[in-house]
Amino acid sequence: MEEEDRLHFRSFLANSEIIDEPEGRATYGSDETEDYHFQPDIVLKPSTKEAVAKIVKHCNSRCIPVYTSG
Repeated sequence: MEEEDRLHFRSFLANSEIIDEPEGRATYGSDETEDYHFQPDIVLKPSTKEAVAKIVKHCNSRCIPVYTSG
């Protein structure tokens, strides 16, 4: 993920909806089923359907994989 992608997400998401620091992202890199850990580049927690659509559209156009949680 490039800095321009991060800036794009920051243009419409609140700071509370973005987890960008390594400590915060660490818990999102695994689940309870396996011992594998793959830390994401960024964690986005959009609060509206419109924000979800913007995230998916941007990631699709830039070939950035999206993994959902919750």
